[in-house]
Amino acid sequence: AILKHFDNKHLSVVKVRLYNFILKVLRPYNSSSPYEQLKDLLHDVRILYEKGLYIQCEKALSKARDIAYMYEKFLQILEILGWKKVLLQARGYPQKSGSNLEDIIKEEASISEKLENERKYKDIRYTLFKHYTQNSIARNEEEMSAYRKIFDNDLCSHEDKALSFNAKIDFYFIHSVYYHSIGDLINSYPHYKRIVDLFEAFPERLYEQLTHYIAALSNFYSICSLVKKYEECLPIIKKMRKITAKSIKTEIFIFRMIYLCELALYLHIGEYNKGKALIKDIEQGIRLYKEKIPNSVIVIFYFNIVYLYFGIGDYSRSLFWLNKILNDPVLKHSRTDIHCFSYIMNLIIHFEIGNMELLEYIVKSTYRFLNKRNRLYKFETSVLNFIRKKLLK
Repeated sequence: AILKHFDNKHLSVVKVRLYNFILKVLRPYNSSSPYEQLKDLLHDVRILYEKGLYIQCEKALSKARDIAYMYEKFLQILEILGWKKVLLQARGYPQKSGSNLEDIIKEEASISEKLENERKYKDIRYTLFKHYTQNSIARNEEEMSAYRKIFDNDLCSHEDKALSFNAKIDFYFIHSVYYHSIGDLINSYPHYKRIVDLFEAFPERLYEQLTHYIAALSNFYSICSLVKKYEECLPIIKKMRKITAKSIKTEIFIFRMIYLCELALYLHIGEYNKGKALIKDIEQGIRLYKEKIPNSVIVIFYFNIVYLYFGIGDYSRSLFWLNKILNDPVLKHSRTDIHCFSYIMNLIIHFEIGNMELLEYIVKSTYRFLNKRNRLYKFETSVLNFIRKKLLK
């Protein structure tokens, strides 16, 4: 009907207009965020300045400065300080202006240092997390060395090196992921906990960084389950369920974290039937949000469901979900570690089903696959040898 109404030329023009109009209508819905408040105030400053209303400019800048410092919006603070210098010049550097050029210059230097400090921590964080996402837990000296190389930085030596809230969050995140990656879960636990404690000590940050707080809860849950502090797991999930999503992005993130955590908890404590009750909601959520959920997350969902059905003893359903990982050309490249474990699970499931004719071929293909990817560690080799030597007689 739309194509009949517009010819191709007019349709493209109307689409652009509609797109821009929708964005314009949506802007007021986000105007309550600190970033939008600062943007509006700084826009007011420009208008007032052009009209020569310098005293009103100062008032707007003072209000903006309070908001910017509360949320550590360093880029906006630098813009505010830039305006303060412009106003001082416009007013002929009055002695009783309440602002001093030398103080502004010192403040700019301090803010620039904090901004650079945050950037450096973020660089370490992103580099470390990228390596973890692609490689997971270090399983040999070469992989341990790769993690140490990223972590071996003076900024990681003490919390005092982090000069802002965000830098401190990154400091603890770097430590938690590093210790987790090298298998030191005991040292990883307090750093994950410290991130949650920091967010909850500054509740004004939760609106602005809600997804980061949810991620912190999820990470803390994961380490609690790994060190068998199960009594702390359900309260964490309850905290996540109480969070109200204020956007589709947050809604999707909450879905991911709640169901990943709750499903993993039931797997850890062997409550497979409780985990099975979640699968329908998980399938529905993946269908609804699939284009907006990273493949690395989808493959974790799938593998946990494989594990769940295997624990119940429903091997055909376990194999059904496993094939979603093994046969999807996109998913098979999203998590090397899970893809490799999927090959091992494939062997074990076919053995449990009794597919002995296929098993010999699967053992050979699994060996070739793992060997080609340098993933033939002690565990994998032991499983392959056991099936080949003890079962395939």
